[in-house]
Amino acid sequence: MNNHLSLHRDRVDEVLKADALEQRMLHIDDDGFTLRVMDTLPQKKRLSAALRFAIPFGCTLLACIVAVAFTPVGSYIFDAYMDFVTETVTPTLIGMAVIFLTVFAVSIGGALSEK
Repeated sequence: MNNHLSLHRDRVDEVLKADALEQRMLHIDDDGFTLRVMDTLPQKKRLSAALRFAIPFGCTLLACIVAVAFTPVGSYIFDAYMDFVTETVTPTLIGMAVIFLTVFAVSIGGALSEK
């Protein structure tokens, strides 16, 4: 390993530093105008936790309904439902449970997130 610093001229770094210096020289002081404008803007409204849950969950539910109505996936879901009703544990039922719980967990995670 080489413990010495290798000092070499970096052309891109020099251009960026020169541009930053030029921009500092061109800066026009607005006497705090920008800060006053930013302070008078209304605060961003936050969605409630219920809406942050309901929106992704509802969209996912709608997508599932469309998938059931227009694709052969409907028979898979119907088979899983019938397995659930008859209390028969099959790979179809397990797969559907995993999908449902994943969608539910992602929706809960979205509702609890701060953003």
